[in-house]
Amino acid sequence: MRLIVPYLFLALACFFDLEERRIPNEITYGMFITGLLYQALKDGLGAIPGVLGWTAVCLGLVAILSKAFRLGGGDIKLAMASAAWLREYTPVALFIAFSLIIVWTVVLAVKKYGVRNLLNSILLEALYHTKLNLGVQLPGAVFLALGYAIADCLWNETVIILA
Repeated sequence: MRLIVPYLFLALACFFDLEERRIPNEITYGMFITGLLYQALKDGLGAIPGVLGWTAVCLGLVAILSKAFRLGGGDIKLAMASAAWLREYTPVALFIAFSLIIVWTVVLAVKKYGVRNLLNSILLEALYHTKLNLGVQLPGAVFLALGYAIADCLWNETVIILA
């Protein structure tokens, strides 16, 4: 169950985020509730406070970083739903997701502006507080799903077969 259910929700979230630029509440709430139920069935009802605690940690981290990474409400709820499944590995998954967002943003910026113009734009932003606009909104669900999958593989020895 742990190998199928969260990945189904993450795949749906990625699909909707890429196609419609939003993630339906049914996906995020469904993922959170099934994660909560899974943890309760696996470890007993005593696991629920821990799951809620890691969800609160996730909310705190994402609340601090969501504006900088331009995450929408659906992305924030998806990160919290992922916390119900990952528990103590949630910060690692978020670190991986945000690192991937940074790398992808740099790649897009270099592609759009070139290295020299990008460095000039960063200097202007630092001096005059202007905003660097890539004209692209990144689908946060994709990066959150990648962070989840990598953290899951690292700590739970999950094998993902890409066909």
